[in-house]
Amino acid sequence: MALELTRRVGDKIFIGNDIVLTVVSIDTTRASNHVRLGIEAPQHKKILRKELIDDTTPDVGRDQGDQEV
Repeated sequence: MALELTRRVGDKIFIGNDIVLTVVSIDTTRASNHVRLGIEAPQHKKILRKELIDDTTPDVGRDQGDQEV
């Protein structure tokens, strides 16, 4: 893991000039904690959850600069 942060509900994390992650909620009432994140990004940025990406998806997770990742 390259960076680990502790945040509270409402806190924001900025990635570059055009992506903002916001902690929407933290639910500790379940057996395991759940965190809801809001993501603000330009439409040309592809946002994918890891569990929806198979190993054959080309160029996912690689540094693409301003290209879709």
